[in-house]
Amino acid sequence: MTTSRTASVDAPLGMEFIRDVDAFERLKEEVDATAREPFVYPVRFTKNGRGETVFDRAFNVRALAEASRGSGGKRALDGEIEWNVDDPNVLKLVTGDGASVFYKVTARSSERDDDARTMTTSELAQIVVDRGRVGAEPRVKSTRIVTKYKWRTPEEAKSGPQIVASQTVYEYLVAVGGGEDADETFVKARGRPVEVDVYRIAMQPWTEEFF
Repeated sequence: MTTSRTASVDAPLGMEFIRDVDAFERLKEEVDATAREPFVYPVRFTKNGRGETVFDRAFNVRALAEASRGSGGKRALDGEIEWNVDDPNVLKLVTGDGASVFYKVTARSSERDDDARTMTTSELAQIVVDRGRVGAEPRVKSTRIVTKYKWRTPEEAKSGPQIVASQTVYEYLVAVGGGEDADETFVKARGRPVEVDVYRIAMQPWTEEFF
């Protein structure tokens, strides 16, 4: 079971670089909301065709969305999530407000220190959000998610979380057009993150007390 709190939401280059202001403001509201009532949702792992234990992205994305909806959030999903455990880099879904989302991982890395019982993962992805509105272009952005995990034994954790993590999400702009028509905001950003969101996460084994 996972407990997640939105710790901070920041626009380091200023609001002029935020393309979806409504979504940004909703996320900022989560900082106070999750301080009072964090998102609590199950996280599942599964095995791929090579027998490796991997993060079940389809299940976990939906679980977080449902937890958000129960807390008054905006992440609820409709329909199926398309994801293949043996080709995990692409995920497609439809949000509760009808937007189609295409998520593709373009690079990932990880570092693990068993002595310190820590692991840091980094995942770079491109996200396309199409709201299907006439005359409106799909919104495209690039995201890097850096998660720093630390774990302890069940004896050390006792009744507390066995895994804690700090997750930082960096949002980058993607150029709209090219050449002389290149998006001015994209050029001014110069590859720097335009939004930085931080989450605090704690995980512990599922027990009957969570029902």
